[in-house]
Amino acid sequence: METAVRAAFPFKEGKPNFIRYADDFVVLHPTEEGVIKARAILEAWLKDMGLELKPSKTRITHTLRKYQGTVGFDFLGFTVRQFPVGKTHSGRPGGMGKNARLGFKTIIKPSKEAIKQHLEQRGVSVADFGASSKEPTDYPDFAQAVARSVAERRTEFGVLVCTTGVGMSIAANKIPGVRAALAHDEVWRAQSLARKARQLAASLNCP
Repeated sequence: METAVRAAFPFKEGKPNFIRYADDFVVLHPTEEGVIKARAILEAWLKDMGLELKPSKTRITHTLRKYQGTVGFDFLGFTVRQFPVGKTHSGRPGGMGKNARLGFKTIIKPSKEAIKQHLEQRGVSVADFGASSKEPTDYPDFAQAVARSVAERRTEFGVLVCTTGVGMSIAANKIPGVRAALAHDEVWRAQSLARKARQLAASLNCP
């Protein structure tokens, strides 16, 4: 399948990148025409085998600009998207000189749906506080909504996800009774919980 797609593109058109895991795959090409062409080739290749692309899992999108109402895509539990940034944060293209700038940064992070599915499979009831779209939003609004729910004992704990996690933690910690901390893995999470327990014990033991 990958060979058929790449062989159909001469060098001057640019060879598409093909990312595949089991039956799921993504085809990347710098032009809309290239993506549409690749889709047609895949449909013909699959038809010869008595197969077809699943409509509910197949779409064309752009990772930087809105295309048919969406930006970016989810793949294997991760959300892939690019964001416009200034020159100090911009990614750099290879082979174009050290001063070249792309004007955007690529961000890949766990998708909200993957996190929800992971928790629900472990018997955790999930309340979704947003965001409900992939459009840029004011993250403090969502961080503080989750923090208030925890502070008011309506939820046991909250999971906040942003580019670095720092901004979300700062926003959530403005709510009295809440302690938010970065947790890159289970070790960080355990240390954060232990630190919170020590802080709570200290405050209870104060005269």
